[in-house]
Amino acid sequence: MRDMPQTAPLIVPVDGLLARTLELDGQLCFRCPLLEDPRTAPDPECPVHFRDLAPVLQGPRSGVLASVTGGRTVAYAVFGPPAVFRNAPDLPFELDDDALLIAALYAIPEARDDNTDVDLLIAVIRFAAEQGFTRLQAVCRDDPAESPEPRTAVIRAAGFELTEPERGLRLGTLTVSSWGAPAKPTEEAS
Repeated sequence: MRDMPQTAPLIVPVDGLLARTLELDGQLCFRCPLLEDPRTAPDPECPVHFRDLAPVLQGPRSGVLASVTGGRTVAYAVFGPPAVFRNAPDLPFELDDDALLIAALYAIPEARDDNTDVDLLIAVIRFAAEQGFTRLQAVCRDDPAESPEPRTAVIRAAGFELTEPERGLRLGTLTVSSWGAPAKPTEEAS
């Protein structure tokens, strides 16, 4: 296993050209219940390839962010309105059509030690605020050891409220305006 370079990761928005430049296909596996298509998945260990993300990459209010350090992609986030994810209607809970949905949030183990996944989540929350979303939702696997994207602990620590597990999944919901908002000043006694 290679050691992580000591340079800070750079978070970049990914398009089709950058995906090829970074050689993302096969480098990071998108194991995402919102994107998996068992009929077309060529590899059961990595059922979604970057080329499958065309609807996300083409949407004006959706996208993919990658965290890159030393020319190596160490983390990614996939997000957009529920309508861009073909499997959204199959989820065991109701999604908010007006929310920005985080379909995948993943960092390689070495990058988690540096909170790269947290930095990506913050970038997605900022994107949501800039795009006028008032709510964020995130699909989490109930058993992070099985498939850690998005990592439930990171989602919970950011203030997302999580549903009870259903069919091995949880849904986290966060109001964008409540995240990182300054505390209300307290009145001083006269």
